[in-house]
Amino acid sequence: MKETSRKPTRSTHSRVIQTSSNLSEVDEIVTDNQKTNGGNNMRDENICGDIVMNKTHKTESNSNNDGNTSNQNIPTPNIPTKERNTSFQSTNSKKKKNNLISFEKFKLNKIWTSTSSSNDGDRDFYVIEAELMKSIDEISIIGIRYSMDKNRSLTNRIMWAVLIFLAFGLAIYQIKNLVENYLKYPTSTEIDVVYSQQINFPQVTICDNNYVKKSAAEYFGWVDYLQPLTPSAKIYLDRKNYTKYRQAKPANNTEIVKKRKLLSPGTEQIVDMFWSIKGLPTESMETTFTDFGQCLVFNSKNYKRLLNGPGPAMGFQILLFANHSESFIRKDYPYGYRVLINDQDEPIRMKEHGFKINLGEETDVAVSAINISRMKYPHGNCNDELNYHQVKCERTCLTRVIIDNCNCRPIYMQEIGNESICDYIEEICVDEVTYLYYTRKFNVSCSCPPMCNEINYKMFVTGAKLGDITGFVLKNKYKQLNSGNYSIWNECMFLKVYFSSMQYTTITSKAEYSEMALLSDLGGALGLLLGSTFFTVVELFEVLWNLVIYAFVKRQKTNIG
Repeated sequence: MKETSRKPTRSTHSRVIQTSSNLSEVDEIVTDNQKTNGGNNMRDENICGDIVMNKTHKTESNSNNDGNTSNQNIPTPNIPTKERNTSFQSTNSKKKKNNLISFEKFKLNKIWTSTSSSNDGDRDFYVIEAELMKSIDEISIIGIRYSMDKNRSLTNRIMWAVLIFLAFGLAIYQIKNLVENYLKYPTSTEIDVVYSQQINFPQVTICDNNYVKKSAAEYFGWVDYLQPLTPSAKIYLDRKNYTKYRQAKPANNTEIVKKRKLLSPGTEQIVDMFWSIKGLPTESMETTFTDFGQCLVFNSKNYKRLLNGPGPAMGFQILLFANHSESFIRKDYPYGYRVLINDQDEPIRMKEHGFKINLGEETDVAVSAINISRMKYPHGNCNDELNYHQVKCERTCLTRVIIDNCNCRPIYMQEIGNESICDYIEEICVDEVTYLYYTRKFNVSCSCPPMCNEINYKMFVTGAKLGDITGFVLKNKYKQLNSGNYSIWNECMFLKVYFSSMQYTTITSKAEYSEMALLSDLGGALGLLLGSTFFTVVELFEVLWNLVIYAFVKRQKTNIG
């Protein structure tokens, strides 16, 4: 029988481990998890730049009893081990002990911990200096590991460090420009033409230049009282001492409004009117007070009609008769009308935006709608509150100034308190204060931003003289125009308001540089110059945190020592 000789097995993954009864007094912890089913080679990470030498412990036992030879393996101590992410090692035991610092010793939060493989509840702690070097080595900036690799030459490390600093400086400069551009909150404007089967028809306001009827002034006995306001006498009006023209006003505002309605031209001017070819009764026309007196209003917010087709026949048509015999006090010297086309929610500003229409003419007004959408802060400065309008806000500021200087408010302005309505003579003061207000003579500041969503109307006005045939037909139809003098048509006005097409324009403001665009550009700058991502920022914070922990523990260790 042959004697079999068996070589002792070699443990390629065992390490020399110095143990102690207390973890805080361990000289060095450099172990690997043992593999029982393969014998695969394990890789140790060199974090601190030193090479950890794997030592192999060999044991060999030879005994010969009665001619039999047998080789036995001496097993290594069965000590529970766990893989560590460190390879820091020193030849000096005291120096090694100084580099091994426990979190428990200094009562720090257990942030980086590793549970022992024996599952006995004990916790071993990473070496702080090794963890700091590991976080620096693993940061995802190209070249960092090369500049700190001690195995490279000093020249090579300096070259990489210079390149990193240059790239880092360029990245900071690019990021600064990108952030500054974003903080300017630039906007772009998009213009589009949209077709619609139905379009909201605007409000049409028509005012007669004559705002006091002569017959009504005679009825109330106010001819002498209102004489200073006539066009011929208005030139010599003493505006500074206007109070000498005043008379006793009615007791309350209700009586003032009632008397004003009787003194002003109204729906009696209407000869005929049409909407989408169909005739309309006079009752469908409303009246309101403006800065041009009492005016006729078609399609107010109480109606808000929808237009179904383009062209004059599908729009609004009205024939008005301005009776020259009733002319007494005019807002403007020539005879005629003033027309304003605006949105129903916008206050009427006849003096500012109204256009004049002459008598004896047929006037066509082709309208197109423009929808404007603005952006709120920080990209814009608009107000989207319910029932807010920029003109209402400005009118409120002006009303307060007028009340403070004239002790009354105009009849066309909204009531603020219990102030009384100005009479005809007091409106002289209103005109003067309004002029001074718009010429910035008052130290008044009002913040009235535009609306976020607004509708404007653009108008194209054309006109032609009323023909004799049209006059003859209309005179036979309406008795009030039945006169042998054909020049009576110089007192008539025929108005047509319509849409030339069923299209409207949208003007929309949008953010030119969004948050996603900023993030994309920042990521591009970081990736191009540093080869990093946004997670690199997190890694930098982790490095800073490790540095703070290392400095704190080192200081505590020095104090304890």
